Amino acid sequence: MSPTYAPHLGSTYAPPTPRPSAPHAAVHTLDALLDEAHARLAEGDAARALDRLVPGLRRAYDALPPEAWRDAAERRCLTHPLAALLHQDPFVWRAFAKPHGYPGDAGVLDLIYGTVPPPDDTTPLGLALYAHTRHAPACASVRWRRDLLAGLIDEAGAAAPGRARVLSVACGHLREAQRAAAVRDGALAAFYALDQDPCSVARVREEQAAHGVTPVLGAVKDVIVGRAAFPDLTLAYAAGLYDYLPDPVAARLTARM
Repeated sequence: MSPTYAPHLGSTYAPPTPRPSAPHAAVHTLDALLDEAHARLAEGDAARALDRLVPGLRRAYDALPPEAWRDAAERRCLTHPLAALLHQDPFVWRAFAKPHGYPGDAGVLDLIYGTVPPPDDTTPLGLALYAHTRHAPACASVRWRRDLLAGLIDEAGAAAPGRARVLSVACGHLREAQRAAAVRDGALAAFYALDQDPCSVARVREEQAAHGVTPVLGAVKDVIVGRAAFPDLTLAYAAGLYDYLPDPVAARLTARM
């Protein structure tokens, strides 16, 4: 974090500077962390390796300036033999490879939810890593969010029986709708599922159109400028989308919704 100028301290105030040795020490600690995790994974101890590695990487990220962290990530983390072992986890690999251009795509979410099985060619180590990462707190929170949204959809249906109209922006595979009784029972007047990814829109159409869900191909900008308009909504929501939006865009989208 950059130091903040404090005018009340007067012109003699000099913001503190980090010790020159701090980045070097953090990189040295990072190297030791990667070696230790690699050794544990080579022994098949996925749980202990990840329990040490994940918070250790976070400490390195916090300790290093942004440019130094990027350099360490590219020159040390990605070239270390540990990377090849971690990439056997289908969840980690997909988040790294970003086949749709961003790490938290619908395929990653399906792996978090357990909606789809790991690929048939996943190694035993990859399965062990996946079992551990899928039950980490961050992934558990994503499943909790899905269930929260399913509950909100049901509440919208109950608030306006037979008349409720729902919109999901950046819907992905819309797994929360599959857990909502109002959708399964056809109790909504309309459910619009908007996404800019044609593959996600096609998946929703294939799996959920029979339950009254209307897939819509469109982007956030289409909602903001009114090209994609959905009047008389009972509920409009977006889940992980806000992780990727600059604040001004997020504010405009929220106002429009």
